[in-house]
Amino acid sequence: MLAASTLSTLAPDVPAWFVAFFAPSIAPVRFELDAGNTLIVDPDPRNEIGEVWTQFRDALVAIGLSCVLSITLITWIVGRALRPLNQLSAALASVSSGEFAVRVPQAGPPEVGRLAQGFNVMMERLDAAQLRNLRLHEQLLTLQEEERTDLARDLHDEVGPFLFAVNIDASSIQRAASSGQIAEVAERAHAIREAVQHMQAHVRAMLHRLRPASPVQAGLAPALDNLIGFWRARQPEIDFKLDMTVDENRLDDPTVAAIYRLVQEGLSNAVRHGCPSRIEVFVGGFEISPLIASIADDGTGLTASTVPGLGLTGMRERVERLGGTLDVSAGRKGTGLVVTARLPVAAAEVAA
Repeated sequence: MLAASTLSTLAPDVPAWFVAFFAPSIAPVRFELDAGNTLIVDPDPRNEIGEVWTQFRDALVAIGLSCVLSITLITWIVGRALRPLNQLSAALASVSSGEFAVRVPQAGPPEVGRLAQGFNVMMERLDAAQLRNLRLHEQLLTLQEEERTDLARDLHDEVGPFLFAVNIDASSIQRAASSGQIAEVAERAHAIREAVQHMQAHVRAMLHRLRPASPVQAGLAPALDNLIGFWRARQPEIDFKLDMTVDENRLDDPTVAAIYRLVQEGLSNAVRHGCPSRIEVFVGGFEISPLIASIADDGTGLTASTVPGLGLTGMRERVERLGGTLDVSAGRKGTGLVVTARLPVAAAEVAA
């Protein structure tokens, strides 16, 4: 052997599996030279394997760092996007405990923002409904207190003195009977009778105040016919139409009273403010849908300057007490006004 090249050594961190996987199997090449000499070329890939390993390791490190950064960025973005949902979840928990004043910020993606906006609108309506219920409850308590005060005053001022007079007359009858004064007995008995008659009349009047006569005692259909007849006689130029398809025997008293008052107020508003030529009253549904009562006219309708009065407010409160909804909209052809009340079937089926 005249000469031999020195082989390079692999870096100590190159794993054996990497060398076994990438190292090529190349047989030595022999070249016969002059004077009987031989040149043997034996390729050694260890240097290239070390370079490939270095590049492979650096690529793995870069990919790992990229994945870590991507996961961190995605986690931050998703957490930021879903943060409004956490706030919405906390708000729903507050609503379940009866707190309707809670609101959520309209932030995040458009979909989440619209969801938060809808939630806030719903909370505003629930809050307003709760305030109306509280106001109605306070009014009810005030009315009850006033009625009790009136009854107590009437009993004291009207019935009390006559009871005292009856007691005195009864004592006089007892004394007259024991002394044989028959004429005095008859006179005192007549006085007692007059006092009792007066008390009966007054108690009867008090009972009528406690239980006033209802216009729908004879039935909802006759009551609505009488109501329309009242306005038809006074407004003959208006065409009135009544379409009632519901079986009123299946309606409870509060529902019947609410329908009558709604139609009464709706007709009054249409005649007074709408200047219509036609008014249609419909009461139906209930079999496969909520009970519907509507009053539609072809008058002037609502304008931009129209301010809802106490009539519409009272109608809405009356319907909401029964768990229904009241809608006020323009007519089918853009003219006139349609007042539609939808009452839940459950409220109407109580009598059934």
